Parts: sequence; C-alpha cells; structure tokens
Amino acid sequence: VPVSVNVSRVDLYDGNVVSTLLEIVESNGLTPNDLLLEVTESAYTENAVQIIEMVSALRKCGFRIEMDDFGTGYSSLNMISRLPIDAMKLDMGFIRDAFKEGGSTRMLEVIIDIAAYLNVPTIAEGVETEDQFKALRLMGCDIVQGYYFSKPVPAEAFEAFLTEMEKSRIEIERYRIEEAKKETTKQTEEVNAMRRSADEMAVRSDYSEETEADRSALGGIPMRRLNIILGLLAFLAVISLYIADFNVNRGYQASIEANTRYSKAQQAAFTMETVSDYLTYRVRNFVVNGETRYMDEYFREIDVTKRREQALTEVESLLDGNENAAYASLAAALNYSNELAERELRAMRLWFESEGRTDSKVPPQLADIVLSGEELSLTPEEQHDRAVKLVFDDVYLGYKDNISANVNRCMEELLANSRQAVEQASGRMFRLLRLQSVLTSVLLVFMLALIILEQTQVQKPLLGLVTGMKAQKSVKPIGAAEMRYVSKTYNEFLENSRKARAELTYESAHDPLTGLFNRSAFDLMIRSVDTNHIAVLLINVDQFDKIVEIYGRDISEKVLKRVASVLKSDFRSVDVLCRMEDDVFCVILTRVNSSMQQLVRNKLIRINKALHDSQGDVPGVSVSAGAAFSDRQNPHEDILSDARTALEKANSAGSRSCDIYS
Repeated sequence: VPVSVNVSRVDLYDGNVVSTLLEIVESNGLTPNDLLLEVTESAYTENAVQIIEMVSALRKCGFRIEMDDFGTGYSSLNMISRLPIDAMKLDMGFIRDAFKEGGSTRMLEVIIDIAAYLNVPTIAEGVETEDQFKALRLMGCDIVQGYYFSKPVPAEAFEAFLTEMEKSRIEIERYRIEEAKKETTKQTEEVNAMRRSADEMAVRSDYSEETEADRSALGGIPMRRLNIILGLLAFLAVISLYIADFNVNRGYQASIEANTRYSKAQQAAFTMETVSDYLTYRVRNFVVNGETRYMDEYFREIDVTKRREQALTEVESLLDGNENAAYASLAAALNYSNELAERELRAMRLWFESEGRTDSKVPPQLADIVLSGEELSLTPEEQHDRAVKLVFDDVYLGYKDNISANVNRCMEELLANSRQAVEQASGRMFRLLRLQSVLTSVLLVFMLALIILEQTQVQKPLLGLVTGMKAQKSVKPIGAAEMRYVSKTYNEFLENSRKARAELTYESAHDPLTGLFNRSAFDLMIRSVDTNHIAVLLINVDQFDKIVEIYGRDISEKVLKRVASVLKSDFRSVDVLCRMEDDVFCVILTRVNSSMQQLVRNKLIRINKALHDSQGDVPGVSVSAGAAFSDRQNPHEDILSDARTALEKANSAGSRSCDIYS
C-alpha cells in the first residue's frame, strides 16, 4: 500500500535528499513508487528553479510528487502548468469554505477543471460528509480523503480496514450505477435544482470579492445562461432516456451480481492464506512450547473444519467451474499448503519422539509418520531442534511464499475478471443508451447551437489561456464572464509570480562567501517552520577582530568559509544555517525543545574540536554560542533577540563559551 510523506522546502534544499530517500526505500524493501512525496504549494514559490530541479530529480527516480495544500500559496497558473507534479491536493480550507452555510463551490469547480486540463488528478482533503463526497464527485474530483471514509487506524487494524474498504469500493460502484438509473427518471429536477443552486451561490461566491459593476465591466455571456440552455436540453432528453429505463435496470442488476460474486470469491481466496497462517501459528507454538491445545486446534482445522478445501470449492462454484486461472492459482496454493502440512506433521512427530512418548500417546494423525534412522538416532534435544527447524527454516518459508504468491495471483485474476464483468455490463448499458440517439435526433439544432456557444465562450478562450500560460504571457480576457475572470486572475498571478521570482533569486537569499542563507532568507525561513518546536543558535568566531588584524581580510574570509563548512557537516539537513553578519552565524534547529540543551552544548564542543587545528594557511579558531528555545520559561523578546542576549553573555564568559537563554 503506498504511503504519503510530507517533504518540506528545507528538505528539498538538501542536496542529499534523493540519495537519502532511495536509501530509505531500499533498506525497507520498497520501491520509489511506494512512497508518495507531498510538497506544499508554497515551497514552489520560493527559489522555484531549485525546487523544481530537485522535484524533477525525485520523479526521475520513480517517486510520485503531490502538490499539497494547493490554494494556500501564491503560485501562478503559468507556474502550475510547468510544475513536475503527479497530483494536486486541495487544501481542506477550500472544502470547509465551499460547504459552509452561504459558501460556494464555484472556485472548486474552476480548480478541478484546470487540473483536468493539465492531466493531473485532483485530491480533496478533509471530506467529512456524504453530501460533500457526492458534490465533489459530480464536479469531477478524482480522489477524496477524510473522516467520511475513516479516521486514522492503528497498524493492527489496517488489514481489516483494507478488507472493509474493498467492500466500500463495491458499494461505491453500486452507488454509481444506481445514480445512473435515477438520472433516467429524475434528471430534469436534479439538473434544474443544481443549476439554480449554482446560480444562487455564484452571486455570493467567495472567488469574486468584486462588486457587481466590476464583474459586469469584464463583459461576456454569463455561464448561467448556458446552464439554462443545458437544462432545457436535459428536460427533452429525459423523455428518450425513460424509454430505455427497463433495459438499463437489467444491466444494473447484472453488474451488481457480478460484483457480489467476485467479492465472495476474493474473500474465499483470502481465507486460503489466512488458514495457512493459522496452521503455521498452531504448529509452531506446539513444537516450541509443547502446548497440546495448539495441536488439537491444528488437527481440528485439518480434519474437521477444512476451511481451505471449502474456500477452493466456493471459488469453483462462484466461477462456474475450474477452467479458470484464478481457480488454478488457488488450487496450487492448496497443494503447497498440503505439502507444507506433511512437513508440519513430521515436526510434531519428532516432538513426541524427543519427549519419549510411547506410540499409545501419539495422536492417530501422526501414527503413520515414520521417522528415518538418522532422526531416531538423534538425542532428544537434537530431535526437538530438528522439529523446530522443520517449521522455521528457509524451505518452510519458501512454501509459505509460494502459498502467498498463488493466493495473490488468484486475487489479481479475480480482480481482473471482476473488472471485465463490470466493463461488459457497462458496455451493454452503453449500447442500450446509444439506441436512444434515434429518439433525440430532434435535439440536433439545439446541440449545434450549444456547441457553437461552448466553442466561442469556453473552448477558444481556454485555448488562448493555455497558450498564454505556456508562453508566460498575459492573456486578453474573452469569452464567457467566468472565463474572463479566470484570465484576469491568471494575469494577476503572473504578475505576482514575476515579482516573487525577482525577490527570491538565489543571490538574494544566499551569502556569496559561504553559500549559506543570508539574513533575508532567515526572516523568510523563521516564518515557515514550526515555531513552537525550534531553537535559534547564534555562533560567532572568538576574537575575530584580532584574526582580521593579524592575518588580513583574505585569510579571515577563509576562516569564515571553514566555520560554515564545519557547521554544515555537524547539523542536520532539517536545520537551517544562515550567516547573519560578518562572523555571526545562525542555526534554526527544528523539532527540538529545551530538554535538548545538552545537545547544543555537545555540538559546540565538537565544532570547536574540528576548528582547533590550523588547516593550510587557515589558522585554528574557536567559537562561542548563545541559544534560545521556543519553549523557554521567561521570554523577554522574540527568540532571535533572546538568542543574541545569550550570545553576549557567552562572549563575556570567554572563548568556547555557550549560554542558553532561560
């Protein structure tokens, strides 16, 4: 199951982030495709070129990139069209605002349409109600997440959760077909209600805070007029759709039956592996601990319950015979399980032999197991070890892997068969719906008029908008009123983006001598981190004025470069390093609290040790530091000012001093 992981802007500034992530997935037996990396929209607007290059490198390695919290940043439509992303996640604030009392879904619809044109799926966060889910689905949202489906679950409940989700998937598919059926009888009422609601919400839409006079000044035909035309056409289409209702209902029932049948078959296939694991657990506990209740449970399953055989029989009946790849895979899994059972029975027989039990005390199921001369010649301890090895060695695990592999193949075949059955049923319904085209031929004139309106008011303006986005040029607002508004908004985004890029170039954010962030970048970074769990560490070079006086400016600059290099190697990639002024450096330590004060002191000791000896023409130096934690007890000013106070105390105490503000 893929896992989504948040990646911060600071992580993306780390040149080793690609190799670090690859090492993580490889060490855990995963592939890059199993790890979805979520990058916030705001990350792309700060040093966009470097961020895009790093994200592109991650995608080339197989990682999938999701733009998280879309709508909270300041990226332009043009920038979005160039970003290397695989999905767009809408910030949950959009969902709350759209579905609150008096809210509007119009902005959601615009964003979803843009994402569809860019060929990336849209993910809506924070969905909590069925009404929200249905509305987003009608808008064309691809993926929905939130408490509507489930709250976070612990690891031990996740397997059961996946099984339940498969049932939910079937229910969703059933819902889709049922909705299609309902549309044949109630399409006019639903369309008219939806259009009226959209028109009412458009008047108070959050996306346009301009006055009615400002919107009118943009010109164009409002989409609501086109919606009225669409509603009239839908009303006429209901007459023809109703004729095919009976046949569509039959197709719907066939699809439901196919879903139910294959769902039961998948559950039966899952039982095969579950029972195999059940037997493994029992035989291992018996052989290791000697508790006979585990042996009794083992034989009850083998001789009485026989769930494995029942599962195979159920799959055969559900699939109407055994001439099926899914059945063959499940039968192979049963064969491996039976071969494994022979090994398990021998292990239990060896256990009885190691315990010196007489034949009269050996269960009848084990009476026919004949031990070899070599096994009989072993000491009781060796016989017990041999029994344990039989159910724990690589051969045993190989059988388990074969069982699992065949069950997985069976599940894949069942899923493929289920999809094929649904597609066939959907195909039949589609053919039936096509028959209605004869009855709707009278609508040709209306449809042609609608097409012309759509091309002139929507498609042509949209094509011009996309062309302008690719060329990074402003576009002329034309077409429907809504398209004119989108064009106007894009032009504003483009202008803001140009200003942001001019302000956030690499040179303006980095110190030219050391390559660290400068004071301006510090002011941005301090606002982007979790300020409740940080520490600000100020470091300066002891007696730096004397170093300048004795060695000159060139050697002094080499000293500063060396100090910067040591700081880079000693702090984490999630920490932010800056050169604030002359010989004063700053480190924003993230994910820390005041209980880690000794960690800061230890780091200063290591840094001074690394700087102690001269290096070529660069003399050895020492540094002092002052730190302030965000959870300090008696803050006097902001965290940077308090860190400066601590640094002043450290400098007063002498070289290599460290003071923590308290």
